[in-house]
Amino acid sequence: VVHREGNGQNAVRSALGAPALLHSGRWRGRPLLVTSPLPSDLRRHPDFDEVPPYGLTATLAGVQATTARLAASDYWAGTARRIGAVTDPAEADLRQALLAHHDAIRARWGDRPIELGWWHGDWAPWNVGWSGSRIAVWDWEYAAAGVPKGMDLAHWHFQVGFVMRKEEPDVAMAAVDRLLPGTAADLGVDRETARCLAELYLVEAALRHHELAAAGGGWTESFRPGVLRALTGRAARLSAR
Repeated sequence: VVHREGNGQNAVRSALGAPALLHSGRWRGRPLLVTSPLPSDLRRHPDFDEVPPYGLTATLAGVQATTARLAASDYWAGTARRIGAVTDPAEADLRQALLAHHDAIRARWGDRPIELGWWHGDWAPWNVGWSGSRIAVWDWEYAAAGVPKGMDLAHWHFQVGFVMRKEEPDVAMAAVDRLLPGTAADLGVDRETARCLAELYLVEAALRHHELAAAGGGWTESFRPGVLRALTGRAARLSAR
């Protein structure tokens, strides 16, 4: 997907060792994508606490870059549609928590100009490696345009806490709060916007896990109660400011 954008394609290819597209089609009624293999000399990313060079995420975020008021952006409208699709009565508490949190974000940052561009969507230590001095990146299924700049960094910090340190979502989000303003600053994202990105990322994480569960993937055991605590607690704090 990232490699369809002309000048953006060249910039991303020069920065990232993404697998080459070999075939895209359908097989037995299902979409089929074939890519080239990963480099034979691939090494794991050595330190999950160290985000890969910021120029890589900046290059990706710069593809089809735009700026819009948050609440007027297609990103905001798309997130609202996804929240609206949480209709299972068994998920009524999650829907209400998402709505309240989304409203609190809009009240605080809805008029804020936000830079938007592409993101990888699953920027995490297990999806990157090194081939010599070049980074290789795979698992692009969540890649998309029109996403707030810096969201990949929020995802990295959260996944390190939740997956690698086995922290519950509300604890992992505290690490995002602590780390994101510093790492996002290297992308030119100011501290207040970084605070907004942390809250937007929490909504994204909750929706992603819900959508996986609705598709038959199931909830990670500790995720649902922890994300509900994070959504409700953080919405209350935002509304009180």
